[in-house]
Amino acid sequence: MPGEPGHALTGWRELLAAGCDFGVSPVHTPIEARVLRNTPFALLGYDFSSSDLKTFFSRDGAGWYEPHDKDVTLAADATACVDALKAREKDLRKKFEVPKEFETWMTADPDVFHHLWIWGRDGAFPYDNISFTKTDIGEWEMRATASGCEELPPDVDCAMFIITCRSEGDCDADAAG
Repeated sequence: MPGEPGHALTGWRELLAAGCDFGVSPVHTPIEARVLRNTPFALLGYDFSSSDLKTFFSRDGAGWYEPHDKDVTLAADATACVDALKAREKDLRKKFEVPKEFETWMTADPDVFHHLWIWGRDGAFPYDNISFTKTDIGEWEMRATASGCEELPPDVDCAMFIITCRSEGDCDADAAG
């Protein structure tokens, strides 16, 4: 392999080693599920039609993704995990209605995947009250507050997480509180 693995490849290997058990290796957002279910295809050199996935895997890690084929075959364990991720993604899309344009912009940025992935490593997604807004200047924002914030007095800072995307693959993540 030409380069060091990125966060998606590392996450895929972790998930596969856990037998695709989401209790051991959590997947909390539809964006994580989509990236992870496509990672084994990228590993085999699948040439994605989707620009956000092609951009993501091209930028994830140090050059491990080399697109060259539309016909790849997964091993049985990888196929089973991809199927579980598809089901997980479908369930998460019912919980998180991510605007398509914003999802495309976020997916093209491996750093956003990394932030989403590390926030939930302890098993529980630490943020609730997620909202998506397109600003007057055309940027997309995702805002999420930590679970339990509504129970705190108004003068107590509570954790908030914000992802701002200016265009496809050009996002920033910021945490406050």
